[in-house]
Amino acid sequence: MTKQFTFELQDRPGALAEIAKAFADAGVNIDGGLGLTQSDKGVISVILSDEKAGAAALSKAGIDYSEREVLMTNLQNRPGAMAELTQLFADENINLDHFYITMDGKQVFGSNDLDGAKNIASKLGIL
Repeated sequence: MTKQFTFELQDRPGALAEIAKAFADAGVNIDGGLGLTQSDKGVISVILSDEKAGAAALSKAGIDYSEREVLMTNLQNRPGAMAELTQLFADENINLDHFYITMDGKQVFGSNDLDGAKNIASKLGIL
């Protein structure tokens, strides 16, 4: 499984640039992420190239964060691939609470049943 880091930033110009620089200064690449604003806060979830160094960079920047295991898959880039996978999840009553794509085109899923989702992805050979 892959670890995802989630944290809040102020919704203002430069906030994302500051944390991106903190990761860069620590030698950490942002491999994928999702960011949304809610009220005056930005909620950011990222997959990092070096989890330990990324956590240290967040701590050094004074940013509270949470860690969560997520599923990362490598679906074929073709019409229907996502529909087929997510229908298999639905057939097994696996809820997906978020989804995004990494910089290299992999898919990241958050779920209430990661073991079940991983089992399906493993059977399909897309881990």
